[in-house]
Amino acid sequence: MAAFSLDHESGLSISAVLSESDVTSAISAEDGLKVRNLKNGWVWYTLPPMKVEALKAAVSLAFENGRLKIIQLAHIDASLYGNGWSDWDESKEKLRAKNTEKMIQALGFSIGNFSWGSIWCGYDAKSGSSNGIITFET
Repeated sequence: MAAFSLDHESGLSISAVLSESDVTSAISAEDGLKVRNLKNGWVWYTLPPMKVEALKAAVSLAFENGRLKIIQLAHIDASLYGNGWSDWDESKEKLRAKNTEKMIQALGFSIGNFSWGSIWCGYDAKSGSSNGIITFET
């Protein structure tokens, strides 16, 4: 299977070759970019939400020492999943996991391990959240 890639509505082409400067050049804080530097070589970027097919997606990128290592995707829809911990429900999060997997499949990718990395999607009971995680092995 071809390596995972995703075209963000900002014009940013997200793939294993993406650099941090590509992210900050394409999307500004005014456009909704959030940056979290963990000061241990890891920097997380939360991008503005985007549409994947007809679904709205949250997208985060994690760079380790300047190399893209992780893409996190999650289907977001307040009418399905609520707006926070006050209306959190495990069944809603498990539905988010299923819908996120469908979103990944709509992009032409499947869950599994590949020569370039892996795609996982599911519910994490420890964090109480669901998402898809694309990991690049570099």
